[in-house]
Amino acid sequence: MKKISRWVGAASVLGLGISLVTATVALAANVDVAEDVTITLPGDGSSYTLTGDSLFDSFEVNSASISFTMSGGHRVVLKSSARTLLGNTINTTTQCSASESTVTLELPTGSASQTVTVTPSGNCSSGGGGGGGGGGGGGGGSNVGVYTSSTPSGTTQTSAASLQSKIAELQSKIAVLLQQIEAIKKGQPAPGVVISAIAKSLRLGSRGNDVNLLQTILAKDKEVYPEGIISGYFGNLTSAAVKRFQEKYGIAGPGEPGYGLVGPKTRAKLNALGL
Repeated sequence: MKKISRWVGAASVLGLGISLVTATVALAANVDVAEDVTITLPGDGSSYTLTGDSLFDSFEVNSASISFTMSGGHRVVLKSSARTLLGNTINTTTQCSASESTVTLELPTGSASQTVTVTPSGNCSSGGGGGGGGGGGGGGGSNVGVYTSSTPSGTTQTSAASLQSKIAELQSKIAVLLQQIEAIKKGQPAPGVVISAIAKSLRLGSRGNDVNLLQTILAKDKEVYPEGIISGYFGNLTSAAVKRFQEKYGIAGPGEPGYGLVGPKTRAKLNALGL
């Protein structure tokens, strides 16, 4: 599926349905980001990177803040190459390095859904360390933001015509997905669609056909997944198997970003082995 690389408006969740209205994109719950995305605040033009292993329900860009709707077990990682302090409403400290600042927003599994707002302010050099919790609520004004996919050659923006084309393509794929969901609810096989590749990022607590396929691929290697349980639920046994898989193929190790998560690199290797 091609990604929309530039959205104008707010992104929000409407159950499992998806509604596309002029300049507004609404996505299904449990939105995962397949690659790093650049978010530009319209108030001051500052840019921030939403990393590819983030998982949330929806998000909205305001004039001077970014609001994420998150449920239990969700995790959002936001970075600033300008080393801006990323104050937030759950008081998570900004981590500062020589080249960037990072905030990792996490809600414990089982906790209630809530909106977490990040309000960038100041920077690591003037703040002397990580920034604490920022103020609540997003800035007023129009919910306008520019989203661009990170590419090796830099950030690019697609034209309005290209955006409309991609929206039409997305609508078509959504229709197929909704048919699958209805079939699953009725206990029937999805009409004419066989999942042959893991299509999204997965983590502890994920469920569904993508997890089934993940477990099927892992179970082919008894050293990686000796239990071989195909349940459709990403539990502790599956998490341990993913870590062994990442170590075996040199993708990630203990203490490294993405360890234990099925992000883009791990997913690509799994899909290659699953063919």
